[in-house]
Amino acid sequence: MTRLLAPLCLLAILAACAGPGTTTPENPGVSFPVAVAEGSGDPESVQTASGAPAPPPEPPRPPPPDPVAEHRRKYGSLPDPTPLSMTSQWELELEYDRGKLALANATKREFGAPQTTPRQMGRFAVELWIGNELIDRVRFDFPLVEYPKPKPETRPLHAPVTLENGVLTRQTVLVPNSPRATRALLIDRASGDTTALPWPPDRPIGPGEDAATAKSSP
Repeated sequence: MTRLLAPLCLLAILAACAGPGTTTPENPGVSFPVAVAEGSGDPESVQTASGAPAPPPEPPRPPPPDPVAEHRRKYGSLPDPTPLSMTSQWELELEYDRGKLALANATKREFGAPQTTPRQMGRFAVELWIGNELIDRVRFDFPLVEYPKPKPETRPLHAPVTLENGVLTRQTVLVPNSPRATRALLIDRASGDTTALPWPPDRPIGPGEDAATAKSSP
């Protein structure tokens, strides 16, 4: 008899544990809310520990401006014209006196063969103009005068001494004796300063050809 009751008791216990399939007023049941792996999946919804949204990443900082490129953008320069080739030349002795440019001497030279204006690099230039037309450009450099470098915020202890601010030097250049040219300009391409030169260089500069007038010229 006991062996027959044992299976029946086991079935009754299993039925009681399973509970009703549906919830009714007679059998309200018990449910526990469970949230598993909730989230929107949007990476922008990430929040900091304080609950505030995370700040956006800072944009990359632009590189510091290049002083040479900035000067070229500000002052610009017409391209070199076709170099002149002439037997008659002016030998100009130009002076650099602590940043100021001037014509120290001019001598006319006659050569047996035409001399072609060389095309070379240089911080300074003598330009020949007729109206708004650039006829020729002679580039050159003064001894001991270099292209200015960007100044650091603090000067290193063992930095080399700069002599440019106190240097007095001269340079001689050949400029074609062009009969078409009506004016000549001496230009510091690093600073943009322009100085009017007499043309032909054996005559004085007229009252309307001073340096102030030259600076407004192209």
